[in-house]
Amino acid sequence: MTARGARGSAVAVGPITRVPGTGRVTADVDGEDLWFESADLTLSPAVEAYGSALLIPALHQRRPLRLPAAADPAWRANQDRVVATLARWWRYPRWAPMTPDGASVARPAAPDAAPPERPLGLFFSGGVDSLHCLLRGTRRPDWLITLWGFDFPLDDAARGAAVERSVRAVAAATGCRLAIVRTNARRHPLIAGTPWERVHGGILAAVAHLSAPAIPRMMIASSTPGDQDAPYGSHGSLDPLWSSSRCALLFEQRGMRRIDKLRALAHEPLVRDHLRVCWRNFAPTGNCGRCAKCLLAMLILEGEGALASSAVFEGRSELAARIDALRKAPDREHTFEEAARVPGLDPQLVTAVHALIRRSRRSRRFDVRLRRAIASWVWARFRSAGRRATPA
Repeated sequence: MTARGARGSAVAVGPITRVPGTGRVTADVDGEDLWFESADLTLSPAVEAYGSALLIPALHQRRPLRLPAAADPAWRANQDRVVATLARWWRYPRWAPMTPDGASVARPAAPDAAPPERPLGLFFSGGVDSLHCLLRGTRRPDWLITLWGFDFPLDDAARGAAVERSVRAVAAATGCRLAIVRTNARRHPLIAGTPWERVHGGILAAVAHLSAPAIPRMMIASSTPGDQDAPYGSHGSLDPLWSSSRCALLFEQRGMRRIDKLRALAHEPLVRDHLRVCWRNFAPTGNCGRCAKCLLAMLILEGEGALASSAVFEGRSELAARIDALRKAPDREHTFEEAARVPGLDPQLVTAVHALIRRSRRSRRFDVRLRRAIASWVWARFRSAGRRATPA
């Protein structure tokens, strides 16, 4: 069994409805509701929203996706390109969503189909990518859209309230309207059974379709790790393909590296007061200042002379010690190395970074990984033997 359906059985999406008086749009998916809601923006039922959110999770479970109503022809036509991309990246089946209106039409829609004077939104987390898109992008958004239940759990009230205060301050400072959209998508069994790195872009596309009557164009800031053009759930080759004739998904700033974005923004007051990069959520709110992502951001800001004035990071005097405490920095070694080349950086910091890089590279050596696997196997056998020996 996978999620709530057998392998090969269709993922069936029930009728998509708006719950009166709640701001919620919902549908039964595999016997459990998948919903989105907002008190700031009227969300409208859209079959393309649920198709975008659920296609990758369904294919990951090797199950076709069956939608409950006719889909926009332009969105439907794009799905052949979507499934071809997913098959190339992750060897998923080439099963386009099934709809009552039959096969897709031949010509895909242009990704920027909505007229340029129509309202424009930006998915905004307060991270480097979305802040750079807001402050340095070529298009100025009318709306900022922040998701609750996306980067942090739906029931994390303290963190959610802190994020909401921060993004409302950013929206006020930049003259944008703000909509907080809550969703249980990340904890829905079908989606929870799929790697988040693959599925999150489809969730963003879903919210864009639900918002489309008010915001027909939505920007997604490039978030591909580093400068690699690697398969990822939000990607320049994929995001625009979720578009329809009513909703244009725009992938912004492709090819820009995060280190360059943060250096460009280092002295911006909004970055000083509201930057949020932490993904480990060790601290009750804000940035933990101890995970690899936080420490890399702190190192970059220190190199730009902006860490001392930062209101979102504490522990500048402990930065070298905190880097020493990291066991490794997967996928960030080259960026740490580049950030440590800044002239005038504290030699202790440089030494700590070089030691971290050596630890990270050593952890990937075959002999080290083999010893770790053997130790893990021995420990598992020891624990299993101990449980069998414990009297009832």
